[in-house]
Order: sequence, then structure tokens, then C-alpha cells
Amino acid sequence: MIKRYKSWWLLALFFAASVIMTYPAFSGHFMKLTMDGGIHLSRMESIFEMIKMGKLPPLVNFIGLGNHGNAFNGMYPWVSMAIFFVLPRFFLTSPMHALFASYVLINIATLLNAYLLM
Repeated sequence: MIKRYKSWWLLALFFAASVIMTYPAFSGHFMKLTMDGGIHLSRMESIFEMIKMGKLPPLVNFIGLGNHGNAFNGMYPWVSMAIFFVLPRFFLTSPMHALFASYVLINIATLLNAYLLM
């Protein structure tokens, strides 16, 4: 019983810490992105749209860099991105809210892994 209580307390602490760590990046109601960040944000949205339609994302898509055909999905892993970045998009209507939730999830996973490794 005490061990279970300790686990929930620890997860709550990790959740609070990850929200506090993530919030400064989104304060001001925007997130400053580099050109590479804009490409990946567009890529996440295209992966979300394809999965929503019941299809796998194509290896070559026409996002970023002048909308020329680029193999972003073929060169960058999209399965792990689907778990952390695309899954929250199904529950939240705003892409920026989903991105915030994604970073919170990644921070929780990082804190949990660091705790278990120690």
C-alpha cells in the first residue's frame, strides 16, 4: 500500500515538474521555431492527417523548403513521433496545445527513465 502511494506521488511530482519545465517555451502564446522546427511541425501535422484518414504517411511529402518533394518521413523516424507527438493531437484540437502536451509527455518519460536508471 505504501509503495503504491509512493509511485503515485512520484508520478504526480514528475508531471508537475514537466509542466513547469515546458511552460516557459510556450509562454507568450507562441513557440519560436527554427526553419527545421517548422518542417517537423508540418510533418507532425501531415502524419496526423494521414493516420486520421486511415493511411500510413508517405515516404515523400511536399512540406517545407519551397514545397519540393522531400523524403522527410523516409529519413526521419515517424513511428516514435506518432506516439509522442501525433497521439495528443487526436485528443486536442489545437496543434500548439498538442505540442505542449507532447513535450510534457516526453519530459515525464525522461524523468521516469532517469529515476529508474538511478
